[in-house]
Amino acid sequence: MKSLSFILSFFLATVSLHAQDYQISFSGTGASTTISTVKVEN
Repeated sequence: MKSLSFILSFFLATVSLHAQDYQISFSGTGASTTISTVKVEN
């Protein structure tokens, strides 16, 4: 019974996780305002 409650609580915890969406904006400055590449690191 103890392992069943652990598995059930683990399952409920993983189901409740959601990714967070976010929006960013940027623009080029200086001689050229065109952006050719963007590198994203996590």
